Amino acid sequence: MALRTQPTTEDHIVKRLKVIRGHLTGVENMILNQRPHQEVLTQLSAIRAAIHKVALLEAQRYVESAMNFMSEADIDDAIKQFMNLKLVTS
Repeated sequence: MALRTQPTTEDHIVKRLKVIRGHLTGVENMILNQRPHQEVLTQLSAIRAAIHKVALLEAQRYVESAMNFMSEADIDDAIKQFMNLKLVTS
């Protein structure tokens, strides 16, 4: 999955989070309306992917902002710290 090359703004991420919130409300209604389990699980999978994308965008913003204030000697350490973030769960 390629990350955006343009800087991601807070507004862009907040907009994505609001869309995710809407999808969560939709899943809640699906459960209350006893929709088939497969449909609910499909929507939950889509929400999980959307949340993961938001995490990647925020990680991108973190790296971009951190590197603006770092010397080259500190960048390697920052990359190691970034790689240790728990962005993916199993």
